[in-house]
Amino acid sequence: MLVVQTNKAISGCSDETVQPATSRLRTVETGRAVVQISTGGGSSIAPDVSPRVRTDPLTQAVLLYRVPPRATRTVATRPGAVPEALLADGAAVPLLTARLS
Repeated sequence: MLVVQTNKAISGCSDETVQPATSRLRTVETGRAVVQISTGGGSSIAPDVSPRVRTDPLTQAVLLYRVPPRATRTVATRPGAVPEALLADGAAVPLLTARLS
């Protein structure tokens, strides 16, 4: 399960459209349920792409929903941290060669 915390602090954008869209993307990308927790906007629980329960903005509430456990891996999660490590190593090489020059 992924937990996404937001407080509508995106300048120039409406968090009510941007953050849920990002959360849906993470649901598809990872194959995990997403719980969006908001201090100012709406909170929701989405075990798949569509939220099952949600609150209205600026509403204090407790959301309960049984989220099924998932152990499968998606194409995006199979490589793990390898792509990140390769990018970090690739970025480090120019920095080190510039410093040695």
